[in-house]
Amino acid sequence: MLENAAIIRFLFDTIELGKKWPEPKELSEKFTANIKELFGFDEVLIKEIKPNREGLLPSEEYAINTVKPYVDNRLSSYSAFPELINYYNSGYRSIAIFPLSADNKPIGLLEILSKNEEKFNQELMNALLLGVYIFSHQLSSRSEREKAKNLAKYFDASFESAAPQILVETNGKIVKANKSMLVLFSKSQADIIGRNVKELFSIDGNMLASLSNGINAEVNSYDGRSFLASSNIISKNLMHAIFIENTERKKLNERLKTFELSNLEFLFELDNNGKVVWISENAENVVPQADLMLGRNLIDIVIEKDKLNEGMQKVPFSMPLTLNLGNSVVNDVVVSLSKGWNGYSGIISDNKLRRYAEVLSSNLDEIIQNTSDFVLIVDELGYMRGLNRSAEQILGYKKEEIVNSDSSNLYDGEAREGFKKALEIARKDGVVRNFFANVRSKNGEVVPSYQTISRLIDQSGKLIGYVIIGKELATKRKIEDLEDMLAEAKRNEERFKGESDLKTQFIYNISHELKTPITNIKGFSSLLQKGEFGELNEEQKEYVKIILEESERLMQLIQQILDVAKLSSGKIKLDLQEVNLSKLGENPSIKALEEVATNKGLIFSWNVDYNVPEVIADPNRLIQVFVNLISNAIKFTEHGSISVKIYRKGKNVRVEVTDTGIGISKEDQRKLFRKFYQVPKKGLTKQEGAGTGLGLSIAKEIISLHKGRIGVNSEVGKGSTFWFTIPIDLRKKKEQQN
Repeated sequence: MLENAAIIRFLFDTIELGKKWPEPKELSEKFTANIKELFGFDEVLIKEIKPNREGLLPSEEYAINTVKPYVDNRLSSYSAFPELINYYNSGYRSIAIFPLSADNKPIGLLEILSKNEEKFNQELMNALLLGVYIFSHQLSSRSEREKAKNLAKYFDASFESAAPQILVETNGKIVKANKSMLVLFSKSQADIIGRNVKELFSIDGNMLASLSNGINAEVNSYDGRSFLASSNIISKNLMHAIFIENTERKKLNERLKTFELSNLEFLFELDNNGKVVWISENAENVVPQADLMLGRNLIDIVIEKDKLNEGMQKVPFSMPLTLNLGNSVVNDVVVSLSKGWNGYSGIISDNKLRRYAEVLSSNLDEIIQNTSDFVLIVDELGYMRGLNRSAEQILGYKKEEIVNSDSSNLYDGEAREGFKKALEIARKDGVVRNFFANVRSKNGEVVPSYQTISRLIDQSGKLIGYVIIGKELATKRKIEDLEDMLAEAKRNEERFKGESDLKTQFIYNISHELKTPITNIKGFSSLLQKGEFGELNEEQKEYVKIILEESERLMQLIQQILDVAKLSSGKIKLDLQEVNLSKLGENPSIKALEEVATNKGLIFSWNVDYNVPEVIADPNRLIQVFVNLISNAIKFTEHGSISVKIYRKGKNVRVEVTDTGIGISKEDQRKLFRKFYQVPKKGLTKQEGAGTGLGLSIAKEIISLHKGRIGVNSEVGKGSTFWFTIPIDLRKKKEQQN
């Protein structure tokens, strides 16, 4: 009887719990506590089922799949499921697992454990089944109500969001839109509800449904704007969709692509402290050695520090500034800067165009005023608005006498109709050239002239007038005379170029002819040195040694003169191959120089970064450049080291040959790559033989043929770094230029 009373109380309390405890969590806690108290169970648990059923034990899976309780009144070490053996080892002897479901949808599990055997009889199980059924529906209704409340709160927040959002049925019918969506299309809620989403965007309900699980797609609105669309499935028939406008981002991406090839501007970023943390790959096209900016504060590399400080207080800004990177080059640029969430971003552009535009704008009127052609400005209706000084002299009118008059009155007789027709053609086609007309001056004289009429339009494309440029015939004859003079000058230029080519060919032939006798001198001198014609005394040996050394130096001079002649003629063609710069360090010429450096007591190193690819270049010409730069470094260094560093820089490879020698003055650096210029050897204890002064000029020509750049950074007493860059693939570089 006591058990029956407990069962009746259990069912009654279960119904009452639904009235007293509206929240799912509190309802669950009271339900499990009631079972435990009324029936004396040792443990009562409710377990939530995740959508993917992750974390379920086999016995729990069984109860869910069969949609009926699983009962074991005699737990033992031989139980059917491994977890039941664990319960047995923990002291439990009976277990019942009830699936919680509503509308045939599993929502959880109720697990009841007892340390007594045969705890679950049929009468108790029937009561528990009925109580579980009532509780499941109470819990389901509260969960759905909670979801509805949360969803309502979520969409209330969405109405304040900047992102356009809608609730849409899977068939594409719009149920509700937030404020941002209404503003986007200038519609009211009534205008949008009931419409199909494909009337607003290039996507239908089925496509939207496929975008769940974090997937998004690019779509267009009916007015041509671009959006990124994504959706979440709310229920079987309802979705929540978000549309993020993508138009400006697409435009930005297109602009970023143009920056990669730009020689006029590049992008950069600063951290919150003003330090340069990134520059775009094309930076060096605008500012030489722009990589020197990285890691430095912008204020430290700008000359106008006060001006920049003032601008930083008013971001965003755009102002002309001067960069000094400490590389002997001062850069006149325009810096535009805006604030981002993690620092600053901006654009540095070459200021030459801005200065050119300012100069052009300020001098354009002066140019027009001083030209010998007469210039007339008329409005879209043909009325005079201005004229230059030549027009005043040729036509005899002052500006105030002719402004606001009908310009066709200047034309004589039949020319007036021709002028009006010419204006109509210019209105349609933009320009009329070589229009012949007689213009009548103030004193009645007829001025024959050839005229060009061009239309003027504003930024919106609206016609605002015409500019008429006239050449009177006397001026035309002067121009023809000037053209004859120009043609004569061009013929002289071609003649001088021919003479220059002859000189180059003469130098080439003479140099080539000198190689034969010098080779003979070297050969016979070598035989003398080896004693082929009898043993020489010490004094004779010293003389022969000098002959050989001077012959070798003369041969090198001749070879360099031949190289200069070939390069100057522009007839050299590069033998382009794939060149491995790591293996290039094993070339016999480089190894020979390494040995010379080591014998001199210098440390020699050849370092190539891991990411340097093979380059397309002429290997023999590159060796010629390397030999020249390394030889000079050894010659001008008595103590320390010679290092060759090769690394990738954007689409180029950069090579740096650094020494710890005597250094080069600023004045000498400016002359360094001229033909026959030799750097003074002040500061060297041991004066080695003089060079030819051609090596660096040849190196510059070779690097130019490779479409690269060469330069030097040096300070007297602190060594020098000679550097050059070449494109990774010269063939692609040439294709882009063509």
